[in-house]
Amino acid sequence: MTIYRVLVWSAYGFWNYTKAGFERRAKSFNPEATEKSLFGKVAIVSGANSGLGKLTARELWKKGAIVHMLCRSPERGEEARKEILSSVELSAEQKHSAEERLKLHEVDISDPRSIQTFVRNWEAQGDPSCHILINNAGCMVNERKTTADGVELNFATNTLGTYYLTKLMIPLLQKSESPRVVTVSSGGMYSAKLDADDPECRKVKKFDGTAIYAQNKRQQVELNERWASDFGSSGVLFYSMHPGWSDTPGVSTSMESFYKSMKSRLRTPEQGADTIIWAAVSDEVLKYPNGSFLEDRRAVSTHLALAQTRSTKAEQDRLIQYIENLLTKIVGESSK
Repeated sequence: MTIYRVLVWSAYGFWNYTKAGFERRAKSFNPEATEKSLFGKVAIVSGANSGLGKLTARELWKKGAIVHMLCRSPERGEEARKEILSSVELSAEQKHSAEERLKLHEVDISDPRSIQTFVRNWEAQGDPSCHILINNAGCMVNERKTTADGVELNFATNTLGTYYLTKLMIPLLQKSESPRVVTVSSGGMYSAKLDADDPECRKVKKFDGTAIYAQNKRQQVELNERWASDFGSSGVLFYSMHPGWSDTPGVSTSMESFYKSMKSRLRTPEQGADTIIWAAVSDEVLKYPNGSFLEDRRAVSTHLALAQTRSTKAEQDRLIQYIENLLTKIVGESSK
């Protein structure tokens, strides 16, 4: 993370990532773009118990989709599910079918075994189709912590888990009609170049949660581009996106000083989730290349001018191989 990248990105963010930035861009939005019926569609949303994940799950469900909420805490997940169900007035006749369309699963995205168990159970269903996968689960831990498998926690959640869930779901997405994968990344990735030789940032002298998070988000964007290149011909659309600086529990707890100083300027959760939902359901997004990085309903560059953050295919290969080696170690040869 260089001073130049941080300064340029911060200036860009203050103009574009705030509530005012969203409201300025929203003047050109087509309000009908997300007015889609999703009845018969199946969606998976990771990290669905709070913030943007909960709001995305709610909106996809309200559009008629069968929504599977992946939550680490079953208690918090059930609380979020009840909140979503109560957000719409339903008749007694409607209530049962609506409840059946909103399903809760206990899944820890930082644990590949938990992901593997979920997908195996999913495959065991009579019709394991999936039309929309929202990779929303994430974290920013500001001190070095590791999972039970010894993987740095931010990397385990933001990168390893996102990669593995997507990898296992791709064959099922390929069997579904018009499948899409939307990964909730961050504009923070502009401040980082992919470090394919130290993906877990084990060699850094001082642990900085913000810098680690930026590296993870760069990794997500690189993986998204690679998935589009490798699997786009099979009909699966892959998008990563930045929700802007939004007022969510994750921001308030992980970036406390930033939150306090920017609270009045932060986007609402609805504004932050707008492009997630747009990417998942609209036809407008189809005008952009598969693998695009989205910001306020448009594709934008994944690099700042003169920031020297571009990666090579060989660097992407090393990142993927690093992840695959971890998966082999954790879940064995059955990681597929």
